[in-house]
Amino acid sequence: MPTYKLKYFNGRGRGELIRIIFEVAGVKYEDVRIQYEDWPSLKPKTPFGQLPVLEIDGKEVSQSKAITRYLAREYGFYGANSREALDIDVVLELCDDLMAPLIAMFGENDKEKNRKYHDEQAPKVLGHLEKVLCQNNEGSGFFVGDKISMADLCFLTAVDFVSCPMFASPEHPDDLDSFTKLKALDGRIRCQNKIADWLKRQTPFGQLPMLEIDGQAIGQSKALGRYLGFVLGFFGANPRESLDIDVICELCDDLVSPLSATFGEQDEEKKKELVKRYYAESAPRHLGHLERLLCKNNEGNGFFVGDKISVADMVFLAVMDWVLTPEHTDALDSFTKLKALNDRIRAHDKIADWLKRRPETPF
Repeated sequence: MPTYKLKYFNGRGRGELIRIIFEVAGVKYEDVRIQYEDWPSLKPKTPFGQLPVLEIDGKEVSQSKAITRYLAREYGFYGANSREALDIDVVLELCDDLMAPLIAMFGENDKEKNRKYHDEQAPKVLGHLEKVLCQNNEGSGFFVGDKISMADLCFLTAVDFVSCPMFASPEHPDDLDSFTKLKALDGRIRCQNKIADWLKRQTPFGQLPMLEIDGQAIGQSKALGRYLGFVLGFFGANPRESLDIDVICELCDDLVSPLSATFGEQDEEKKKELVKRYYAESAPRHLGHLERLLCKNNEGNGFFVGDKISVADMVFLAVMDWVLTPEHTDALDSFTKLKALNDRIRAHDKIADWLKRRPETPF
């Protein structure tokens, strides 16, 4: 049996289908998760400057589709004959068509493009997939043949990709709702013992942070922050204060979202222009809103809400770590009340102690 080492980022993406094939086949492999901050130094050492990379007996192989096809052939997920392999390839390419528009939108934060994708593009491709499924056993089994193949595994990863929080649509919480045969197939695949076990061991939504509470894994950072705020007494003394804290948290989200959207921009010149415009226009506008709200409580000389530190102040502190980069340490200079608040929060005994102990990270 060959030895396998898979190298991919600490996320699902193009590495997930490879992992699932290994898991369902019951094949041992080393799952190496590359941290994003380590990628620039590792990139030149990969065959084509990209991930995933699979080591087979020490020899590196790149290109995710080639890797998945190889593993599917090796472990019996590529059909019983050439015709079934062709049918599987058709499904793989349709799944690629389903994901490609979202990959192209990565980092853009364009709500109109996202809406159009879920309204028009996704239903069109899902319709094609349901037609293909219904050609085999009237859509009551799997895509090809009478057992799970790479077509079904690829479909599973594509559905998870489309529904992940980064690309999900509030108007279309489940894109499969109009495709009953596909939805039933998705359920059948997830119920397979080894797949169910694999999914159970993953993070709730294929992303971090994740908090375990009494052994149950829970995702979504904002929900976790609110929960801990309530439990530990940082979410206001009454519902009205909780509302005011939520307003601050959402304004902080509005402040940082345009900046985080620039991280995925590949064109360095365009990225510089977006960042320049952010600090000239977007950041001052949202900081102005925050300063006005701060001044409504104790004339801006205390905290955002009430007379003690709350989740609102902590979220503001976290956002300032993003906004006040070494190149833009002056972003608060025109907002003296916010600048003083930032200093007060950092001077808080336990926060100051945490900041001193906090590991150095790129972001």
